[in-house]
Amino acid sequence: MPAAYEKVIILLDEYDTPMQEAYVDGFWDEMTAFIRSMFNSTFKTNPYLERAVMTGITRISKESIFLDLNNLKVVTSTSDEYGTLLSRIRTGADGGFGGQVCDYLQS
Repeated sequence: MPAAYEKVIILLDEYDTPMQEAYVDGFWDEMTAFIRSMFNSTFKTNPYLERAVMTGITRISKESIFLDLNNLKVVTSTSDEYGTLLSRIRTGADGGFGGQVCDYLQS
């Protein structure tokens, strides 16, 4: 990778919404194949990726569409390690949460 490039951080909000729609509308197999391929090229084999954060309401299983991903860490609103951060994000404490998210992503 050329030295002039910096790695990116990807924030993917509500990753599971298209999955839920695919299930309801009857194209689950096609969507899971697409998502699996997209996640592989975006999150696993992307040399320009520093870190990624995905949010959603569906519990992440380390099987299914996430099978190929390495270093997957599931964080929930009840996780001790990030409970304070997630609570602040959920409630909008301090008028915003950008700083806390940036601090987390850089750690």
